[in-house]
Order: sequence, then structure tokens, then C-alpha cells
Amino acid sequence: MQSKPRTAAVWVLLHASGAVLAALALATHPSLGWLYLVTAGLASTGLLALSTLLIAEPGKQRALALFHGSNLYLGMVILVICVEAALA
Repeated sequence: MQSKPRTAAVWVLLHASGAVLAALALATHPSLGWLYLVTAGLASTGLLALSTLLIAEPGKQRALALFHGSNLYLGMVILVICVEAALA
């Protein structure tokens, strides 16, 4: 049986994966180009890596790193959408 922190970390990865899928699905929008796809792809890789590290070693430090990473992730995705919209 998994420990409760590890089970919670698995759920975090599941939700992060949903956010990644949604962000990458936005790349199909005609007003978003390669800049969005590359930025979202790299940021998504980072978010999934942080989520995986939390599963491997669930703890306060990893959770805090993931929290800050997820905020950065969302900020980057929104920023690049704004940049792409301004360039269109």
C-alpha cells in the first residue's frame, strides 16, 4: 500500500498531466504559433518532471518546489499567449 503523501503526489501528477494536455491542445488554435508550442512544451516537460520528483520523494521541499514551478508554468503559458496575440 502506498503512503498518503505518495498517493497525494500521484494525484498531483494526474492533475498536472491534465493541465499539460490542455496547454498543448491550445497549440492547435490558429492564432498560436511555434513560439507558444515550444514554450508550452518546454514548460510542460518541467512541470511533469517536478511532479514525478514529488512522487519519488514526497516531502515539503519537493511540494514547495512544485508549487512554485506550477505558478511559473501557468505564468509562462499565459504570457506567451499574450505575446502571440499581440504579434498576430
